[in-house]
Amino acid sequence: MSNTKEEEPLLSCTKITEECVQEALEEDKGRSAQLLSWKTEDFTKKGDNYMTVVKSLKVKYKIDHTENEKSYVTKTLGHNTMKAFRDITRMGFHKEAQFYSDIAPALNIQLTKVDQQPLRIPACYYTSLEYKKEVIILEDLRGQGFQMYDRRKEMDVAHITLVLKELARLHASSYLLQSKDEHGNLADVYEFIAVDWVNLNDDSIKFSTELFEGFIENAVAILNKVGKYKQAIDWLNDLKPNVHKKIEEQLMQKIPQFSVICHGDCWNNNTLFRYDDDGRPTEVMLLDLQLTRIASLATDLNYLTFTSLEGLDRRKNINYYLEIYYMTFKEILEAGGLKMPFTNEELKEEYKAKHIFGIMSALEIVPLVVGEGSEVPDYANICEGGTDFFVQKQRDNMLQMFERNPLLRQRFLPIFEDIIHGDIS
Repeated sequence: MSNTKEEEPLLSCTKITEECVQEALEEDKGRSAQLLSWKTEDFTKKGDNYMTVVKSLKVKYKIDHTENEKSYVTKTLGHNTMKAFRDITRMGFHKEAQFYSDIAPALNIQLTKVDQQPLRIPACYYTSLEYKKEVIILEDLRGQGFQMYDRRKEMDVAHITLVLKELARLHASSYLLQSKDEHGNLADVYEFIAVDWVNLNDDSIKFSTELFEGFIENAVAILNKVGKYKQAIDWLNDLKPNVHKKIEEQLMQKIPQFSVICHGDCWNNNTLFRYDDDGRPTEVMLLDLQLTRIASLATDLNYLTFTSLEGLDRRKNINYYLEIYYMTFKEILEAGGLKMPFTNEELKEEYKAKHIFGIMSALEIVPLVVGEGSEVPDYANICEGGTDFFVQKQRDNMLQMFERNPLLRQRFLPIFEDIIHGDIS
């Protein structure tokens, strides 16, 4: 008997077909575009992607007897032997495809109505969610001069300002959309956005619980090696038995004035920037919308600031950064005829209230941020029943990195400053 979707032990890598390339080309260039040839090329390195296979798609085509070339970006599902991770990656892929096809157009309508530019995300030319044919084909922003920020560097004021403003535009446009009576509850209209890795199924809950417990164990091992972090160690050990429940609470808690459509995975690696002749960032694009969800806007803000800022900068300038975000959010809402649903002080309190999510996100992301080559853990090769082994291997690697990679010490230890300063209970 052939395997069903649930019984299948491996999720085969999706193959790009000529049919989907032709459809993407016509969506981009019109029905008169004739596909001549195409090929895919690798262009990402280890540590750049964890949930999908990303490649460059080089296309040659003809319109009115004139030959042209165009580059796109393709995202497909890879394979993994661990069911929980396979389920989570498939969920994320479906979220991203449906964000591009369903939510982004609705949000852009809201922005256009208030004389704002569309969301700064890549144009999407093709999506397929058919089983084993899952494909997304996107605009290749490199041709417009956009570059990936060095994930090993913390963002400076100029970069983080652009990201905060774009996050505020994303959040505020969803607030405008939610305010329209005809849309009702967005989680009811866009059911896929209510699904999340913290409660996808029993396998994902077990996997994510083991993973975050392991991240805590790794952090404690590092802090014990350093010494002088007893308060943070005690806090982490107290959190460990309930870490999954706490993260789920932080993501699932629905406070109406703060509930928006969140990016879910906004950090250095999921942004692109364009620069002026003096090297100053002038534009940002948000990428990888695989973890979009309805949640408190503060979860995005914590995720971004804990993973992408140096700790001292985050603590010293957080009020300034939140003010930037607040004023952009306010501008969008007032242009749409709505009053701000929260004050700047209430935003600060909500930001602090979601620090557990920020800290746990950083425990996962920061070792990925500063690692290179063999230092970067390979999520694609987590095997069934191998979470403990994966976490132990990462711990051993981190302890070695702590001796030879100064960036890990520089970025990792400040994660715990909010605990030490009593900003989190």
